[in-house]
Amino acid sequence: MVIEYNTTTFEIMASHPGMKYVASDWSGYNKTGYAVAKSDTDFQDTYNKYAIIDSDGITFTLGNLTQFSITQSKSYMSANGTDYIDFTGVPSGTAISIDEVAKGNMDSSGTLRVKATEVGIYSVVFTKATYRRLGMQFRASDEYLYDNIIG
Repeated sequence: MVIEYNTTTFEIMASHPGMKYVASDWSGYNKTGYAVAKSDTDFQDTYNKYAIIDSDGITFTLGNLTQFSITQSKSYMSANGTDYIDFTGVPSGTAISIDEVAKGNMDSSGTLRVKATEVGIYSVVFTKATYRRLGMQFRASDEYLYDNIIG
């Protein structure tokens, strides 16, 4: 069996049961952030699993992914630089990206506070080794209310 896995989280992204690993078949594999590994065992279920890579760097066994338990305080906020949304329960060391831009890793407080100064829909992605990647969204608005508009 051959798998493709995320090199940050080790989450198995694709599995190829019955396929025998031949190094030359994979020599051109160049998918950013991913790698391949092999096993003599055809695992029936690789969903919600991660690869535990052996010291040879190419064989693996399976582990169960941990699910994040992150809570978002609200989905909408004002884009005024003072309103905020808290994401709580973020494990220390979790990598955080907002709109596909890396922002750093979570500290030991477990709470990420996000403010916005521009209107828009934002995506926050949480990644950590042996955890299933989690994406969440929020919206920042200017909160203008229009009454009695003509034309």
